[in-house]
Amino acid sequence: MSETLAIVCTVVQADKTITLLPEIESGYNHLVGKKYMVTLGTPQKARSTGERSQNSCIHGWCADIADQLSLPQEQVYEAIKRMAVGSRGYPTYCNTLDGVETPLPQRHASVQQANMLIETIEEYADSNNLYLTQYIDGKAVKCTGGTPHI
Repeated sequence: MSETLAIVCTVVQADKTITLLPEIESGYNHLVGKKYMVTLGTPQKARSTGERSQNSCIHGWCADIADQLSLPQEQVYEAIKRMAVGSRGYPTYCNTLDGVETPLPQRHASVQQANMLIETIEEYADSNNLYLTQYIDGKAVKCTGGTPHI
């Protein structure tokens, strides 16, 4: 038995993200109301994860900034994503709960998109004279403006 879906699309950002809301034929109403997100674009390499990865760098540096500013890490992380949208074109999607354009969750980011977040963090830290922890010869070192404090 096959299901037939009629798809209603709303374009959120041209050539990037569309939200799909299926309208199901009678007999398949258990799927009505579910929402799906489809990202269109060229294939991209997934960001790295694990120790010393892009993922660890982003979260570690957000923690560095949060510690220095006495803010919750999540607040810094969300602000960095919003800054990257404006300054570097970090992708967004339409939050289906309230219809607000929201920065893409990092778990869906490509290597290039994760790099946008890293560059935004470096720029913010440099312009506010904040340190970021970097690994030099396998040792964690606090660096300001790329200069280590050894």
